[in-house]
Amino acid sequence: EGIADLGTAAPTVAAKVRLAGASLPERLQRSVAALGDGAGTNPLAPIMSRLGMALGRAGRDFGGEAAIALTGSTRTRRLEIIAPNIRSTSGAMLRADPTSRIAILLGGRQAMALVDGRWSLSGGGLPMARLEISRNAGGAVRGTLALEPLTAGTTRVALAPVTIRGDRSGALQLATRATVAGPVGGGRVDGLSMAINAVVTPAGAIRLAAGCQFVSLDRVVLAGFRLGANRVQLCSAAGQPLLAYDRRGLTGDLLFPGPQLVGTSGVNPLSARAVQARYALATGLWMASGLEFALGSGDAATRFSARSIDGAAGAAGPRGQFEGGAGAIGAVPLNMTDIAGDWRWTEAKLTLTGGLTVSDKLAEPRFNPLVSTNAVLGFVDGKVDASASFSERETKTAIGRADVRHDFSSASGSADLIIMAMRFNAGFQPDQLTPLALGVIANARGTLAGSGRIDWTGADIRSSGTFTTAGSDFAAAFGSVSGASTTMVFDDLLAVHTLPGQRISFDKINPGFPVIGGMIDYQLLDATNIRIEGGSWPFAGGELILRPSTLDFAENAVRRLEFELKGVDAAIFLTELGFENISASGMFDGVLPVEFSGLGGRIVGGRLVARSGGGHVAYVGELTNYNLGTMANFAFNILKSLKYQAMEIALNGDLDGEMLTDVKITGLSQGEGASRNIITRQIEKLPIEFNVRINAPFRQLISSAKSLYDPSVLIDQNLFLLIAAQRAKENAPVQPRESETVP
Repeated sequence: EGIADLGTAAPTVAAKVRLAGASLPERLQRSVAALGDGAGTNPLAPIMSRLGMALGRAGRDFGGEAAIALTGSTRTRRLEIIAPNIRSTSGAMLRADPTSRIAILLGGRQAMALVDGRWSLSGGGLPMARLEISRNAGGAVRGTLALEPLTAGTTRVALAPVTIRGDRSGALQLATRATVAGPVGGGRVDGLSMAINAVVTPAGAIRLAAGCQFVSLDRVVLAGFRLGANRVQLCSAAGQPLLAYDRRGLTGDLLFPGPQLVGTSGVNPLSARAVQARYALATGLWMASGLEFALGSGDAATRFSARSIDGAAGAAGPRGQFEGGAGAIGAVPLNMTDIAGDWRWTEAKLTLTGGLTVSDKLAEPRFNPLVSTNAVLGFVDGKVDASASFSERETKTAIGRADVRHDFSSASGSADLIIMAMRFNAGFQPDQLTPLALGVIANARGTLAGSGRIDWTGADIRSSGTFTTAGSDFAAAFGSVSGASTTMVFDDLLAVHTLPGQRISFDKINPGFPVIGGMIDYQLLDATNIRIEGGSWPFAGGELILRPSTLDFAENAVRRLEFELKGVDAAIFLTELGFENISASGMFDGVLPVEFSGLGGRIVGGRLVARSGGGHVAYVGELTNYNLGTMANFAFNILKSLKYQAMEIALNGDLDGEMLTDVKITGLSQGEGASRNIITRQIEKLPIEFNVRINAPFRQLISSAKSLYDPSVLIDQNLFLLIAAQRAKENAPVQPRESETVP
């Protein structure tokens, strides 16, 4: 109802309008109702969803009244809506006092809306709001907006009173502080607060001021972590607003230079930092570089770092990639490096998939780095559950699998290690798995299987395991070993310490002469020390006994073993050594102290003594040198077969070099097959002592006859040295030490 004059150059309208049963277009209703869709799990999502639903309901059926006035010329006009009062069937109400109005300026480059007066909004699920705004004759605008805190479930958004400033251009400057509390990613944030300085253009575009400011928070609880009072710096991109919203949508880059956060997980301190973090509002992509995370303190801290990590929202939840990762779990003496792969966050669970390298923390590592390409880690409620299969880095030989669990709140966890059947062959040797094997064994063939477990709580760590090998062959410093079988029970796997009473059995050991069968009882004391509790072998009709000792396999260390011989039958001994032209009888006892250093062995103070009753020694072959002369042949025939009452043999020297052998024989007489005459019968009445000193390469002397028809003797004795020499050659510098540096 009103008066209109439209037929002039300056048309005017003055009227009152009443509405009933009005509604917004359905498309607009749906758009408003879906305001919170796609907000994901950010703290504002419940608020935006509630506002959208309330506005959607308010726009379906509403009515009210207002005065309208149209003034101006045919080119520029001013339409005013005066003192509107709108009521919706949803309960929402918009009220204005009689002097309040909305002026819409038409005819310029774009329409402008100017608001003046006192306004209030309430009801229908909408927050209560009061706006007071005024404009003076010069066009300056001043105002205040008081908004009731927005709530939805446990989410709360509070704005300090918004101050409004403007000029005759129609742009408004808004200043307030927003404080947010609510759920996020399965956790909760409280007291997230930041200042807001915005410009609203006459066209409705919004821009937040450029520059930097601090964002503070009181508390964050997420995935078992708790962050206390923290603040981080928030900056805009150079020359750009922090945030902009217009017809193109939401744009802006949020930059966080050097963010640092501190908190706790259970009773353990927590810290996280990054060189920089960035969030692109238009795409929803974010990234962080130089990430460092630490939980706990000192050597018991769990640490993780990453060169870069990025992510974005996905249909099933946020996901992204990370690379250049490294870390360690508490006091567990293992390092993880080269960590890279994908991550995803679904239903409050973080899942990582990718690869990594595991190495020993110790300065002198107990094993060489192992790699995995199929590691999977799940993180939920402060707990980690991970598994990975590992292989040797160079040869890709499968080693085993590890299953790891860790609770950040208590800094406790465990790891199960499973080795199904690790196989040693020409392409994979023990020293490629552990440097501790270098110089100890080589040319290994066989399998190793077993399992271990590591448990930790803070700095307290315990480990155990059982590993078995059966029928393995290898070359050692003291000779070749065949058919070695043992089961090692570790009471401290990480310290390489076993229970006493471990036993290893052999089919054959060949230190220059074959020793068949036998066993050794032992205990591993640490990575380089073995306690020999004793050993025994059947040997030449008697027994070879290894006395207790401790061996140190550290570099350049001297290892000492003492062998005791009981009841060795001379006839069997010579037969096993391959001396087919010599026969002997007698039983011997004695001791052979042996020192091993580097790759060689040495007998120090060895002594063999014939048992009471003596025996005989005879040459049973044909004499092939016919140029001995008459007296020499006469002497040889006399001594071709001898009986003795006592014999003592002293041995000193290198097994692989010169051996000094002293033989003392007493109670001599001719044996069967020797030439007899009046002279020899008179000699037998004399108390003769026969002393012989032999200075010769011992092992070469013993094996010379046999090696002529069995080359494997030489292979067994020298293969270990050849392998060591070959590896030394491969690791030698290209430039000899004697050469000069070339400029």
